Amino acid sequence: MKKVLSLCLIMVVFMMLGFLEVSANTASTRLTTARTSVQRGSTTDILVRIDSSSRIRGGQFNLGLNNSHFSIVSVNGASGFTVSSSGNFHLAYRIEAGYSVASGSPIASVRVRANNNAPIGATTRLTVSNVGVTLVGVDDTISGGSRSINLTVAETPPPPPTLDSNNFLKSLTSPVVDIDFDRNTTEYNLEVPNDVTSLDLKAEAEENTSSVEIIGDEDFTTGENHVKVEVTAENGAKRTYHLYVTRAKSDNNLLSSLTISGYEIDFDKNTFSYQIDVPDETTTRLDIAYVVDDETASVEIIGNEDLQVGRNIIRIIVTAENGDEQTYTLVVNISGDIAVVHEEGINLVIVILSTILGLVIVGQIYLIYKWKKEDELKKL
Repeated sequence: MKKVLSLCLIMVVFMMLGFLEVSANTASTRLTTARTSVQRGSTTDILVRIDSSSRIRGGQFNLGLNNSHFSIVSVNGASGFTVSSSGNFHLAYRIEAGYSVASGSPIASVRVRANNNAPIGATTRLTVSNVGVTLVGVDDTISGGSRSINLTVAETPPPPPTLDSNNFLKSLTSPVVDIDFDRNTTEYNLEVPNDVTSLDLKAEAEENTSSVEIIGDEDFTTGENHVKVEVTAENGAKRTYHLYVTRAKSDNNLLSSLTISGYEIDFDKNTFSYQIDVPDETTTRLDIAYVVDDETASVEIIGNEDLQVGRNIIRIIVTAENGDEQTYTLVVNISGDIAVVHEEGINLVIVILSTILGLVIVGQIYLIYKWKKEDELKKL
Protein backbone atom coordinates (compact mmCIF):
# COMPACT_ATOMS: atom_id res chain seq x y z
CA MET A 1 0.00 0.00 0.00
CA LYS A 2 2.84 2.35 0.86
CA LYS A 3 4.52 1.59 -2.48
CA VAL A 4 1.35 2.49 -4.32
CA LEU A 5 1.07 5.81 -2.46
CA SER A 6 4.73 6.62 -3.15
CA LEU A 7 4.31 5.90 -6.87
CA CYS A 8 1.21 8.08 -7.01
CA LEU A 9 3.07 10.93 -5.29
CA ILE A 10 5.98 10.67 -7.73
CA MET A 11 3.58 10.75 -10.67
CA VAL A 12 1.84 13.86 -9.26
CA VAL A 13 5.23 15.60 -8.85
CA PHE A 14 6.22 14.79 -12.45
CA MET A 15 2.84 15.98 -13.69
CA MET A 16 3.24 19.27 -11.77
CA LEU A 17 6.77 19.73 -13.13
CA GLY A 18 5.50 19.11 -16.66
CA PHE A 19 2.69 21.63 -16.11
CA LEU A 20 5.16 24.20 -14.81
CA GLU A 21 7.44 23.63 -17.82
CA VAL A 22 4.57 24.10 -20.27
CA SER A 23 3.08 27.05 -18.47
CA ALA A 24 6.52 28.76 -18.35
CA ASN A 25 6.47 29.27 -22.15
CA THR A 26 3.90 31.99 -22.77
CA ALA A 27 3.17 34.62 -25.44
CA SER A 28 0.52 37.30 -25.94
CA THR A 29 -0.25 39.75 -28.74
CA ARG A 30 -0.38 43.52 -28.40
CA LEU A 31 -1.29 46.16 -31.03
CA THR A 32 0.09 49.73 -30.92
CA THR A 33 -0.31 52.71 -33.22
CA ALA A 34 0.48 56.43 -33.20
CA ARG A 35 -3.14 57.29 -33.99
CA THR A 36 -6.45 55.50 -34.31
CA SER A 37 -8.31 58.48 -35.82
CA VAL A 38 -7.48 58.67 -39.52
CA GLN A 39 -8.65 61.17 -42.14
CA ARG A 40 -10.07 59.97 -45.46
CA GLY A 41 -7.31 58.90 -47.82
CA SER A 42 -4.72 58.91 -45.03
CA THR A 43 -2.94 55.94 -43.50
CA THR A 44 -1.70 54.79 -40.12
CA ASP A 45 0.69 51.99 -39.14
CA ILE A 46 -0.24 49.38 -36.54
CA LEU A 47 2.55 47.35 -34.94
CA VAL A 48 1.99 43.70 -34.02
CA ARG A 49 3.98 43.15 -30.82
CA ILE A 50 4.62 39.92 -28.93
CA ASP A 51 5.03 39.85 -25.17
CA SER A 52 6.64 36.52 -24.31
CA SER A 53 8.46 34.54 -21.65
CA SER A 54 11.64 34.36 -23.75
CA ARG A 55 13.14 35.78 -26.90
CA ILE A 56 11.09 35.57 -30.10
CA ARG A 57 12.25 33.83 -33.29
CA GLY A 58 9.12 34.33 -35.42
CA GLY A 59 5.37 34.34 -35.59
CA GLN A 60 2.30 33.90 -37.74
CA PHE A 61 -1.16 35.46 -37.67
CA ASN A 62 -4.36 36.21 -39.57
CA LEU A 63 -5.63 39.71 -40.28
CA GLY A 64 -9.20 40.86 -40.72
CA LEU A 65 -11.40 43.99 -40.90
CA ASN A 66 -15.04 43.92 -39.87
CA ASN A 67 -16.18 46.40 -42.57
CA SER A 68 -15.00 48.26 -45.66
CA HIS A 69 -14.44 51.70 -44.17
CA PHE A 70 -10.71 50.90 -43.94
CA SER A 71 -8.42 48.85 -46.20
CA ILE A 72 -5.20 46.99 -45.48
CA VAL A 73 -2.49 48.60 -47.66
CA SER A 74 0.51 46.48 -46.73
CA VAL A 75 1.96 44.09 -44.16
CA ASN A 76 5.71 44.36 -43.63
CA GLY A 77 8.20 42.86 -41.26
CA ALA A 78 9.50 44.76 -38.23
CA SER A 79 12.58 44.42 -36.01
CA GLY A 80 14.46 42.74 -38.86
CA PHE A 81 11.77 40.18 -39.69
CA THR A 82 10.46 39.48 -43.19
CA VAL A 83 6.76 38.84 -43.79
CA SER A 84 5.34 36.43 -46.34
CA SER A 85 1.59 36.71 -46.99
CA SER A 86 -1.07 34.48 -48.48
CA GLY A 87 -4.51 36.04 -48.35
CA ASN A 88 -5.24 36.93 -44.74
CA PHE A 89 -2.47 34.66 -43.44
CA HIS A 90 0.93 36.22 -42.67
CA LEU A 91 4.18 34.64 -41.56
CA ALA A 92 6.97 36.67 -39.95
CA TYR A 93 10.44 35.05 -40.01
CA ARG A 94 14.16 35.77 -40.05
CA ILE A 95 16.36 34.09 -42.65
CA GLU A 96 19.54 34.22 -40.53
CA ALA A 97 19.78 31.27 -38.16
CA GLY A 98 19.67 31.98 -34.46
CA TYR A 99 18.22 35.48 -34.82
CA SER A 100 15.72 36.57 -32.18
CA VAL A 101 14.26 39.70 -30.57
CA ALA A 102 13.33 40.56 -26.99
CA SER A 103 9.87 40.30 -25.55
CA GLY A 104 7.63 43.22 -26.47
CA SER A 105 9.32 43.76 -29.86
CA PRO A 106 7.14 44.22 -32.97
CA ILE A 107 7.34 41.46 -35.55
CA ALA A 108 5.15 43.12 -38.22
CA SER A 109 3.76 46.51 -39.27
CA VAL A 110 0.27 46.71 -40.76
CA ARG A 111 -0.56 49.83 -42.80
CA VAL A 112 -4.26 50.66 -43.15
CA ARG A 113 -6.00 53.47 -45.04
CA ALA A 114 -9.30 55.21 -44.37
CA ASN A 115 -11.27 54.93 -47.62
CA ASN A 116 -12.25 58.15 -49.42
CA ASN A 117 -15.97 57.32 -49.33
CA ALA A 118 -16.03 56.23 -45.69
CA PRO A 119 -18.53 58.15 -43.50
CA ILE A 120 -17.02 60.59 -41.05
CA GLY A 121 -16.98 59.03 -37.59
CA ALA A 122 -17.36 55.44 -38.91
CA THR A 123 -15.43 52.83 -36.92
CA THR A 124 -13.65 49.71 -38.15
CA ARG A 125 -12.19 46.92 -36.03
CA LEU A 126 -8.90 45.41 -37.11
CA THR A 127 -8.31 41.95 -35.60
CA VAL A 128 -5.08 39.96 -35.42
CA SER A 129 -6.07 36.37 -34.69
CA ASN A 130 -4.70 32.83 -34.51
CA VAL A 131 -1.32 34.17 -33.51
CA GLY A 132 1.37 31.50 -33.32
CA VAL A 133 4.76 32.38 -31.80
CA THR A 134 8.08 30.57 -32.01
CA LEU A 135 10.33 31.17 -29.00
CA VAL A 136 14.01 30.48 -28.47
CA GLY A 137 14.53 27.03 -26.89
CA VAL A 138 10.99 25.91 -27.69
CA ASP A 139 10.43 23.59 -30.64
CA ASP A 140 6.67 23.94 -30.87
CA THR A 141 4.76 27.08 -31.85
CA ILE A 142 2.77 28.46 -28.93
CA SER A 143 -0.38 30.54 -29.09
CA GLY A 144 -0.24 34.30 -28.86
CA GLY A 145 -4.00 34.66 -28.73
CA SER A 146 -5.87 37.41 -30.61
CA ARG A 147 -6.09 41.16 -30.36
CA SER A 148 -8.30 43.87 -31.91
CA ILE A 149 -8.03 47.62 -32.30
CA ASN A 150 -10.72 50.13 -33.31
CA LEU A 151 -10.02 52.71 -36.02
CA THR A 152 -12.17 55.79 -36.66
CA VAL A 153 -12.63 57.85 -39.82
CA ALA A 154 -11.70 61.40 -38.81
CA GLU A 155 -13.15 64.59 -40.22
CA THR A 156 -10.96 66.17 -42.86
CA PRO A 157 -9.94 69.67 -41.72
CA PRO A 158 -10.59 72.53 -44.10
CA PRO A 159 -7.63 73.48 -46.30
CA PRO A 160 -5.43 76.23 -44.86
CA PRO A 161 -6.20 79.70 -46.17
CA THR A 162 -4.18 80.83 -49.16
CA LEU A 163 -1.65 83.42 -48.00
CA ASP A 164 -0.73 86.35 -50.22
CA SER A 165 2.68 86.12 -51.91
CA ASN A 166 3.06 89.76 -53.00
CA ASN A 167 6.40 91.04 -51.67
CA PHE A 168 6.74 94.15 -53.89
CA LEU A 169 7.16 97.71 -52.72
CA LYS A 170 4.60 100.26 -53.83
CA SER A 171 6.83 103.26 -53.15
CA LEU A 172 10.29 104.12 -51.82
CA THR A 173 11.08 107.78 -51.10
CA SER A 174 13.65 109.94 -49.33
CA PRO A 175 13.51 113.64 -48.40
CA VAL A 176 17.24 114.07 -49.07
CA VAL A 177 17.71 112.39 -52.46
CA ASP A 178 15.59 111.52 -55.47
CA ILE A 179 15.06 107.78 -55.99
CA ASP A 180 13.92 106.72 -59.45
CA PHE A 181 11.96 103.84 -57.96
CA ASP A 182 10.58 100.91 -59.94
CA ARG A 183 8.98 97.92 -58.19
CA ASN A 184 10.98 95.48 -60.30
CA THR A 185 14.35 97.19 -59.76
CA THR A 186 16.01 95.93 -56.60
CA GLU A 187 19.38 97.77 -56.76
CA TYR A 188 20.01 101.54 -56.64
CA ASN A 189 23.23 103.60 -56.60
CA LEU A 190 22.88 106.98 -54.88
CA GLU A 191 25.22 109.86 -53.99
CA VAL A 192 24.69 112.23 -51.07
CA PRO A 193 26.63 115.20 -49.64
CA ASN A 194 28.91 114.77 -46.66
CA ASP A 195 26.39 116.29 -44.25
CA VAL A 196 23.86 113.50 -44.99
CA THR A 197 24.06 110.56 -42.57
CA SER A 198 20.67 108.97 -43.31
CA LEU A 199 18.19 108.80 -46.18
CA ASP A 200 15.20 108.85 -43.81
CA LEU A 201 13.58 106.31 -46.11
CA LYS A 202 9.84 105.83 -46.34
CA ALA A 203 8.79 102.49 -47.82
CA GLU A 204 5.26 101.24 -48.51
CA ALA A 205 4.39 97.69 -49.56
CA GLU A 206 1.84 96.99 -52.29
CA GLU A 207 -0.13 94.74 -49.94
CA ASN A 208 -1.06 95.72 -46.41
CA THR A 209 -0.53 92.09 -45.37
CA SER A 210 3.19 92.44 -46.15
CA SER A 211 5.74 93.74 -43.67
CA VAL A 212 8.65 96.10 -44.44
CA GLU A 213 11.97 96.37 -42.59
CA ILE A 214 14.62 99.02 -43.36
CA ILE A 215 18.18 98.05 -42.39
CA GLY A 216 21.28 100.28 -42.36
CA ASP A 217 19.66 103.68 -42.99
CA GLU A 218 21.63 105.48 -40.28
CA ASP A 219 25.10 106.72 -39.30
CA PHE A 220 26.50 106.81 -42.85
CA THR A 221 30.28 106.87 -43.10
CA THR A 222 32.30 108.50 -45.85
CA GLY A 223 32.25 106.30 -48.94
CA GLU A 224 29.79 103.52 -49.76
CA ASN A 225 26.98 102.53 -47.38
CA HIS A 226 24.58 99.61 -47.90
CA VAL A 227 20.92 100.09 -47.06
CA LYS A 228 18.47 97.18 -47.37
CA VAL A 229 14.69 97.29 -47.56
CA GLU A 230 13.23 93.82 -46.89
CA VAL A 231 9.64 93.12 -47.87
CA THR A 232 8.07 89.95 -46.43
CA ALA A 233 4.83 88.73 -47.98
CA GLU A 234 2.04 87.20 -45.94
CA ASN A 235 3.21 83.72 -46.95
CA GLY A 236 6.78 84.47 -45.82
CA ALA A 237 8.31 85.09 -49.26
CA LYS A 238 10.97 87.81 -49.07
CA ARG A 239 12.20 90.44 -51.54
CA THR A 240 15.14 92.74 -50.75
CA TYR A 241 15.78 96.15 -52.31
CA HIS A 242 19.44 97.24 -52.08
CA LEU A 243 20.52 100.90 -51.97
CA TYR A 244 24.26 101.60 -52.30
CA VAL A 245 24.71 105.12 -50.94
CA THR A 246 28.00 106.97 -51.50
CA ARG A 247 28.53 109.75 -48.97
CA ALA A 248 30.90 112.48 -50.25
CA LYS A 249 34.09 113.38 -48.41
CA SER A 250 33.94 116.44 -46.17
CA ASP A 251 35.10 119.80 -47.56
CA ASN A 252 35.23 121.38 -44.11
CA ASN A 253 38.73 122.86 -43.70
CA LEU A 254 38.00 125.23 -40.79
CA LEU A 255 39.04 125.35 -37.16
CA SER A 256 36.38 125.57 -34.50
CA SER A 257 38.81 126.96 -31.92
CA LEU A 258 42.36 128.35 -31.79
CA THR A 259 44.17 129.32 -28.59
CA ILE A 260 47.73 130.43 -27.81
CA SER A 261 48.93 129.90 -24.27
CA GLY A 262 49.56 133.21 -22.55
CA TYR A 263 47.92 135.34 -25.24
CA GLU A 264 44.37 136.27 -26.08
CA ILE A 265 43.05 136.31 -29.64
CA ASP A 266 39.54 137.07 -30.75
CA PHE A 267 39.21 133.91 -32.81
CA ASP A 268 36.56 133.44 -35.46
CA LYS A 269 36.74 130.42 -37.72
CA ASN A 270 36.06 132.57 -40.78
CA THR A 271 38.84 135.07 -39.92
CA PHE A 272 42.14 133.82 -41.27
CA SER A 273 44.76 136.39 -40.10
CA TYR A 274 45.81 137.36 -36.54
CA GLN A 275 48.56 139.48 -34.99
CA ILE A 276 50.29 138.68 -31.71
CA ASP A 277 52.75 140.88 -29.83
CA VAL A 278 55.31 138.96 -27.79
CA PRO A 279 57.26 141.10 -25.26
CA ASP A 280 59.75 138.36 -24.36
CA GLU A 281 62.63 138.38 -26.84
CA THR A 282 63.69 134.88 -25.71
CA THR A 283 60.49 133.33 -27.05
CA THR A 284 61.33 130.85 -29.86
CA ARG A 285 57.96 129.07 -30.25
CA LEU A 286 54.32 129.50 -29.27
CA ASP A 287 52.15 126.95 -27.47
CA ILE A 288 49.33 126.66 -30.04
CA ALA A 289 46.19 124.57 -29.44
CA TYR A 290 43.36 124.06 -31.89
CA VAL A 291 40.23 122.02 -32.56
CA VAL A 292 39.14 121.23 -36.11
CA ASP A 293 35.56 121.92 -37.13
CA ASP A 294 35.38 118.46 -38.72
CA GLU A 295 37.23 115.54 -37.18
CA THR A 296 38.17 114.21 -40.62
CA ALA A 297 40.32 117.29 -41.31
CA SER A 298 44.09 117.37 -40.68
CA VAL A 299 46.29 120.27 -39.53
CA GLU A 300 49.88 121.27 -40.24
CA ILE A 301 51.64 124.18 -38.49
CA ILE A 302 54.52 125.83 -40.34
CA GLY A 303 56.87 128.48 -38.97
CA ASN A 304 56.45 127.89 -35.22
CA GLU A 305 60.11 127.05 -34.68
CA ASP A 306 63.11 129.29 -33.98
CA LEU A 307 61.10 132.49 -33.77
CA GLN A 308 63.30 135.60 -34.02
CA VAL A 309 63.09 139.09 -32.64
CA GLY A 310 61.00 141.08 -35.05
CA ARG A 311 58.26 139.95 -37.39
CA ASN A 312 57.51 136.22 -37.77
CA ILE A 313 54.84 134.42 -39.81
CA ILE A 314 53.20 131.21 -38.57
CA ARG A 315 50.85 129.37 -40.93
CA ILE A 316 48.24 126.88 -39.71
CA ILE A 317 47.14 124.83 -42.73
CA VAL A 318 43.87 122.90 -42.37
CA THR A 319 43.24 120.20 -44.99
CA ALA A 320 39.69 118.88 -45.40
CA GLU A 321 38.93 115.21 -46.00
CA ASN A 322 38.48 115.94 -49.73
CA GLY A 323 41.85 117.72 -49.93
CA ASP A 324 40.69 121.36 -49.84
CA GLU A 325 43.05 123.59 -47.83
CA GLN A 326 42.56 126.68 -45.70
CA THR A 327 45.38 128.68 -44.07
CA TYR A 328 45.22 130.64 -40.82
CA THR A 329 48.09 133.16 -40.53
CA LEU A 330 49.63 134.37 -37.27
CA VAL A 331 51.82 137.49 -37.52
CA VAL A 332 54.06 137.29 -34.45
CA ASN A 333 55.98 140.44 -33.43
CA ILE A 334 58.70 139.74 -30.87
CA SER A 335 60.11 142.81 -29.06
CA GLY A 336 63.85 143.27 -28.45
CA ASP A 337 66.79 145.56 -29.14
CA ILE A 338 65.56 145.94 -32.69
CA ALA A 339 62.52 148.20 -32.77
CA VAL A 340 59.35 146.37 -33.67
CA VAL A 341 56.93 148.12 -35.96
CA HIS A 342 53.39 146.79 -36.24
CA GLU A 343 52.12 145.84 -39.64
CA GLU A 344 49.69 148.78 -39.50
CA GLY A 345 52.58 151.12 -38.58
CA ILE A 346 54.65 149.82 -41.48
CA ASN A 347 51.83 150.50 -43.84
CA LEU A 348 51.44 154.05 -42.45
CA VAL A 349 55.16 154.75 -42.82
CA ILE A 350 55.08 153.48 -46.39
CA VAL A 351 52.17 155.79 -47.17
CA ILE A 352 53.91 158.83 -45.63
CA LEU A 353 57.22 158.13 -47.35
CA SER A 354 55.46 157.58 -50.66
CA THR A 355 53.64 160.89 -50.24
CA ILE A 356 56.85 162.79 -49.44
CA LEU A 357 58.63 161.19 -52.38
CA GLY A 358 55.77 162.16 -54.64
CA LEU A 359 55.91 165.76 -53.43
CA VAL A 360 59.67 165.91 -53.97
CA ILE A 361 59.30 164.64 -57.52
CA VAL A 362 56.52 167.13 -58.29
CA GLY A 363 58.62 169.92 -56.82
CA GLN A 364 61.60 169.01 -58.94
CA ILE A 365 59.48 168.88 -62.07
CA TYR A 366 58.08 172.33 -61.24
CA LEU A 367 61.58 173.80 -60.70
CA ILE A 368 62.83 172.37 -63.99
CA TYR A 369 59.82 173.80 -65.77
CA LYS A 370 60.36 177.20 -64.11
CA TRP A 371 64.05 177.27 -65.05
CA LYS A 372 63.30 176.53 -68.66
CA LYS A 373 60.67 179.23 -68.76
CA GLU A 374 63.05 181.85 -67.36
CA ASP A 375 65.75 180.79 -69.79
CA GLU A 376 63.40 181.26 -72.75
CA LEU A 377 62.42 184.72 -71.56
CA LYS A 378 66.05 185.76 -71.33
CA LYS A 379 66.67 184.70 -74.91
CA LEU A 380 63.83 186.91 -76.09
